[in-house]
Amino acid sequence: MIKVGFFTLFILLTAANTKANYIKYHRQITFAESLFFAGKSKESLTKYREIFSTYKPFAKDCFIALQFSAMVHDTSSFKFFFAKGIENGLNWITIKKSERATRFINEKKGLKQELERVYQNKRTKYIQSINRSIRDSIFLLRRRDDTSRWLSKKNAVRSGYLYYIKDTILDENLHMLTSMTKRLGYPGQRMIGVRDPEIDNEPESPNLLESIASVILYHHYCGYSLMEKELYDGLLHGEILPSNYALIYEWAYDSYYESKGAMRGGNNRYIFKTKCEYPPQEKFYNNFLNPWNYCKDTILVNNCRRAIGMESIQHQWVKKQFAKRNDLLLSTGIFNLY
Repeated sequence: MIKVGFFTLFILLTAANTKANYIKYHRQITFAESLFFAGKSKESLTKYREIFSTYKPFAKDCFIALQFSAMVHDTSSFKFFFAKGIENGLNWITIKKSERATRFINEKKGLKQELERVYQNKRTKYIQSINRSIRDSIFLLRRRDDTSRWLSKKNAVRSGYLYYIKDTILDENLHMLTSMTKRLGYPGQRMIGVRDPEIDNEPESPNLLESIASVILYHHYCGYSLMEKELYDGLLHGEILPSNYALIYEWAYDSYYESKGAMRGGNNRYIFKTKCEYPPQEKFYNNFLNPWNYCKDTILVNNCRRAIGMESIQHQWVKKQFAKRNDLLLSTGIFNLY
């Protein structure tokens, strides 16, 4: 029988239960981006390699690093980021949307064939890493959501039977997602991957690298209330991008205030059986569909953003301008909000 000292056992147990802190990861990603925007491309790509070797990266960050390496014609980094990206959800459909990346691949003799071989291996690794049964369950909820909303819009009167059916289905969807999340954790990009027409046999989406379960939370404002802890845990442990988390939070508050009669977006009517109450909104990320609801206190907004690992307002503006000037795709997700 092997004897293990108490201190050694404590260290082993602690290491086994420790998960990477992705808020720190996202702050490092922002730093790597800022280096590139400042013209320090070599330092930036080196930082990206360091981050991706330490953490399991998000597909979005690999896609951005891939484009940066193409921009400065760094073939070695391009291959590295390509491999990391594919094994974390990036696919050819998304890569081909980047003219910068496509041009680089076509200009380098033999590169496309080499990447194709890497793609097959890494793609298989990615598909094996995600939970397909949970993914299929979430897509079933999404299709119920889409069908119910289509039926509601088809009915010109927004207070009739079909409208009630829509809200009843959204209630049911939320409770099924909540139950799943309480048992297994939030089904984010690590657990079930990103939206992918090849895997899911569905039409190509205009939303690049979209998270799958979030739409259910966008359509029912009680989702954040019911899953607040699990959503934060998902943010902390790499299931949710900070800007995606911020969008869920602000969408919940916007719809909640609308349900109380406040004219914020569309002043929608709700017939949800599920009810929830929120305290006055204290956090602001300025990441929503309606900019007129943004908080004007930029210091507060940036503090809220930093707390979840999200880029500052100033960094976000620089990023958008840099993308426009250099023909890059640096924003992803629904409405390019994460």
